[in-house]
Amino acid sequence: MWYEIAVTTIHDMTEIVADILLGLGSAGVNIRDKFDLEELLNRKGRWDYVGDDLYASFGEKARVSGYFEDKRIAEELAVRLAALKSFFAETGDLSVDVSEVREEDYINEWKKYYTPIEVGRVIIIPEWQTAESDKIKVYIDPGLAFGTGGHETTRLCIGLMQDCIRTGARVADVGCGSGILGVCAVKLGAEYCLMTDIDPIAVQAARANCRLNGVTDAEAEILEGNLLDMSDIEADVIVANITADILIGLMNGLKKRLKPDGTVIFSGILDSRLNDVKQAARAAGLCIGREEALGEWRALSCKHV
Repeated sequence: MWYEIAVTTIHDMTEIVADILLGLGSAGVNIRDKFDLEELLNRKGRWDYVGDDLYASFGEKARVSGYFEDKRIAEELAVRLAALKSFFAETGDLSVDVSEVREEDYINEWKKYYTPIEVGRVIIIPEWQTAESDKIKVYIDPGLAFGTGGHETTRLCIGLMQDCIRTGARVADVGCGSGILGVCAVKLGAEYCLMTDIDPIAVQAARANCRLNGVTDAEAEILEGNLLDMSDIEADVIVANITADILIGLMNGLKKRLKPDGTVIFSGILDSRLNDVKQAARAAGLCIGREEALGEWRALSCKHV
């Protein structure tokens, strides 16, 4: 049995409380702080969108949680938190809450929400499941990084990729996340796919998902960093499922990595930002082809001209 021991505090104390929990032997810490979420949302070029339910769930007070096998740790934690009040004028109430976390819930409960997803000729299958299907099978471990096949932006990309990836194609996936799009590219016939992401966790996830699908190092090269800084690839197809601001900033550079008559697929675009991305694409000399929509999300397929 594991226990979540959580402390309610204020923003300025979250890191200090987290250090105390780690010092007491916590298996990890989780900080839920609306101030951090607002700061992230205000960073231009990071997130275009966050659901209202997620925002509301953070509450007005910060909460820092640690995970322990012995709930008696809460007694020592209370002593250390009491000492903080003698050093800081404002700490929040520093109340402590202890709750049981069953190991099977901690590890497996979230898996029941993932089921196989069909997108055209492709079926995305969680790695712990099986599916009887004649479609192209792509297995994914969705617990590591963004990109499970379920999100509208990913499905839009996979759908558009099926129209433009030919046998022997060279593909680049910018901001590869879990690697699902790169794996799909190889399964659809690409000879080579270069995947890049600035997040080292995403790079690890992409490599794991390539191994899961039997995609070799020769078929997929996965690098940490920005495609424009790391490679002079000339791609038949470039896939960029990011956010509108980042797409706009990368537009000219992506075209330079595209072969004449090549195709670039843009996704991760909210409908409210679609015209901004279209304008940037045209300014970069790209010809807009197909436009697809799922919910409030949009994707574009553009040609090098």
